[in-house]
Amino acid sequence: MNKENFSRPAHAKRSFRLRVSQVFFGLWSFLFLLFCYWQWNDPDPVIWMSIYSFAALMCGLAAVYRFYIPLLIFASVLGFIGSLYFFPNSVFEWLRQEWQQADLSMKTVEMEETREFFGLLIFSIVMGLAAYKGWCEKRKAIPE
Repeated sequence: MNKENFSRPAHAKRSFRLRVSQVFFGLWSFLFLLFCYWQWNDPDPVIWMSIYSFAALMCGLAAVYRFYIPLLIFASVLGFIGSLYFFPNSVFEWLRQEWQQADLSMKTVEMEETREFFGLLIFSIVMGLAAYKGWCEKRKAIPE
């Protein structure tokens, strides 16, 4: 048998990648909305709810293939710089404290800052992936 009989046509591969991208960014949009909801009892909810709402909006737009590349790059870089600011002294100490505590309440300032570090790092990575996906799609749209 010929291998070509079993390969998928190019448009099927493209639609599969499109679907994966839609699901990926749609899932992150939902997760960022959950992160936003969980910030209600935070000491500074307005800042974090704004960040996670923005991320949910950008991921929702990316799920329907609307990319604002300069804004996504700016958000990714700013999120990464912010995560460096909150970089924890010891991730392992934070994990030990979280396991001992067994709930989501904040017991120490270090625990809160470590959570903020990971939140901004996730934000930065997902915004960077959306910017990269938008750049790839823009590059494909330019005729050679």
